[in-house]
Amino acid sequence: MENRRNTFDVNEEVSKCESLAELQEILSRNSNYYYVWKNYINYMVEKNHLNYVQLAKTCHCSRNTVKKWCREGAMPQNRETFIKIGLGFRLTLDEFNDLLMRYGKYPRLYGKNMEDAVCIFVIHHYPKDGDAYEFYRQLKEQLLARMREYTGVVTESRNTHEIEEGLMTKESKEEFETFVCENRRSYEESYQNLEKFLKMFIEAKDENIHHFVQTNSLNFSYEKMMSALRLRGECPSRMKLILLGVNLNMSLEQINYMLSLAYMSPMCAKDNVECVIMYAVESAYLINPAYSVESAIILQHYNQNPVLQEKCKEILNKYWNENVYAATEEKEALGYLEESIGDYLKHILEELEWDEYDIFRYI
Repeated sequence: MENRRNTFDVNEEVSKCESLAELQEILSRNSNYYYVWKNYINYMVEKNHLNYVQLAKTCHCSRNTVKKWCREGAMPQNRETFIKIGLGFRLTLDEFNDLLMRYGKYPRLYGKNMEDAVCIFVIHHYPKDGDAYEFYRQLKEQLLARMREYTGVVTESRNTHEIEEGLMTKESKEEFETFVCENRRSYEESYQNLEKFLKMFIEAKDENIHHFVQTNSLNFSYEKMMSALRLRGECPSRMKLILLGVNLNMSLEQINYMLSLAYMSPMCAKDNVECVIMYAVESAYLINPAYSVESAIILQHYNQNPVLQEKCKEILNKYWNENVYAATEEKEALGYLEESIGDYLKHILEELEWDEYDIFRYI
């Protein structure tokens, strides 16, 4: 409860932040939260009697990476790395989900996601000695190949509880693969709403993802991400998903809704990268009302979320019918949209002399 209260307070601080100096104060205080991860990973190293070389091998990461975890409290950069850690330490399902949600702020293992289903099976059935992550990787590839070739009966889409209950009853690899193939419709549909939400923003700009990436000089991996989401129901990485939302000029509320469609928790200002992104998005929307109007136009007919839809209608009514938008020098405001919020975020990161360069690849 205390942790949730603190998260709310920090998020509120960022929303009221008026300068980079105030933001830097929040980032400085955030360093305390990284000690929690540092303590956890060092505890696991001691418990399992590992040195850095052994830890790197256990978690399928480089020696330099694991040294940063242990010495600096550096956080793993994506959900897949947390999967490697969980399988490397042979965590139970409850321990695994705690690792994902508490330290990574990622969703728990989700039975209707094909990759997570493989992970759940490995947790329950792979022997303690051996390379669980390598087995997970191989089983995932074998399952994808079998799903492409499968011509048997495919059941109607089932809810998450039914799928997860069914998963727990499968003892052999063959039973597991057959179960997933028979329920392929459930797996293909698990992220459809997320894909539709992103597609709506992209198409609103009269573009497909390929053209959007080219026009905005973005990383080609966004195109691969959308393709994997559409064709295989493969969940994107949290950071890449957030940054795509930023590049699409989404508001903070819209990004958090998008994360919920991916079964992920809302953005959290305790994470320094997410803290800066939250500040950039909130500031951009405050400085220029044109961003609000743009996203409201896109979402005014989106009936999957009536609350969001109603807010968009209110924005359009305020800016058009009450002529408030015209008073903010419409031509100048619309011209500013030639610069995306991604560009604005990049400028802020440069001002902060940000030294985690991976984020710059995606904005």
